[in-house]
Amino acid sequence: MRKLLIVLLVAFVFRLALIPFITNGDLLTQAEWGKFLYRNDTHLLYSHNQWLGEWPNHPPLISWFYKFVFQVHSFFQLVFTSLGNFIALNRLAPTKFIWFFDFTKWYGTTLFPVTNIEQGITATIKFFIILSDLLIASLIYLVCRQAKVNWPKYVLAYLFLPFSWYLSSWWGQSDPMAYVFLISGFILLNTKYLFMAPVLMAISVNLKPTGLILLPLFLWVFIKQKRQLTHFILGSLAGIFLTLFVFSQFTNHPLLKFLISELPHRLFESKQPFTVVSSFNFWFIFHAKDLVSDQTPYLFISAKYWGYLIFAIISLISFLVVRRQKLDTIFLSIFISGFGGWLFFTNMYERYVFAGLISLLFYSIYHRQYFKYFIILSLIFWCNLYHGWWQPSQLEYLKNVFLWSNRLIPKILSFVNLVIYLKIIKSIGLRSLFGSSA
Repeated sequence: MRKLLIVLLVAFVFRLALIPFITNGDLLTQAEWGKFLYRNDTHLLYSHNQWLGEWPNHPPLISWFYKFVFQVHSFFQLVFTSLGNFIALNRLAPTKFIWFFDFTKWYGTTLFPVTNIEQGITATIKFFIILSDLLIASLIYLVCRQAKVNWPKYVLAYLFLPFSWYLSSWWGQSDPMAYVFLISGFILLNTKYLFMAPVLMAISVNLKPTGLILLPLFLWVFIKQKRQLTHFILGSLAGIFLTLFVFSQFTNHPLLKFLISELPHRLFESKQPFTVVSSFNFWFIFHAKDLVSDQTPYLFISAKYWGYLIFAIISLISFLVVRRQKLDTIFLSIFISGFGGWLFFTNMYERYVFAGLISLLFYSIYHRQYFKYFIILSLIFWCNLYHGWWQPSQLEYLKNVFLWSNRLIPKILSFVNLVIYLKIIKSIGLRSLFGSSA
């Protein structure tokens, strides 16, 4: 445990040190939503129509989190200011704490150009995402202990491979936060804490709707575990009640109307859907960054519906690999559905692969031969993240490599993603049909 705490502390400090270097525009948009909620009634968020950036297109729960960030920022600023005053008034060698005074000023008062958003706000958003990284690493540790496997390789791989810190402390995306609840929900399906599993799943989906594609698998895993139905139903009702309660706080209209027409339009129809957005997936091999509609037909079926059809087949395979009281098969099934859905669905962003990819890391704890695949896929994921943002600017040479010859290298990386995924499916698919775990 002591070694784990040291590793977590080093990872935490490393991530904190990266926060001030750069801020993605997405965080400024989210901070604007949070500031509006901090100053106004939550019912007004989705009807308000004057924004510097995009209109709110995130679920109510994560929007509530953005409001919470402002409350935490105010608290932290009060603590930092009080501590600074204590140091100065008591003459506790204040000249040695100039760095702390500078940090407090930066955290509380320095604004981003052409905005009224303090840099400390986006830093606080990243702070909570970094905590999620540490929680995921802790779950990896616990699973290693349960499987009686040495943990350092897997924990260090998650914490220090570039994709994880790039996504959290550099970019500030909330995928790790949603994944903590998602993977915890799946794990609890196989424990005496079954009641909490649907609640955690509901929280995850309310933070990041991409988890919706795993709901059928979640129900199937519960059925395969043959646990008490009453506990699961009560937990599901609690998750539904929590969701409806949160949604009700964000509208003055009848809740049913808000759920059916207003919210889906905000979440899923705010941008025109394309076959390829930015993911190194199956469709990127053919279209790269071309703005091709997801309604484009292939063999008389649109790309969008090809994605649905292939995902149905993938889901069947993921169902077949699940075994009762075998946690490794649950991780494998999440990888098959999560990574496969990202690979074949249209209109996918690069970060949507996160849940599937990290589940492969969990699976490799039990089956070490898959760890090498995780390493390769995670490095491609980092390349995909960089390709989606082109930061840091010091990697201009890598940008030129990626753009060379109509993005030939990213197309090759997309093909590698496809090949590795199919190779993993081949290694487990047929055996699973006959009832044995990979």
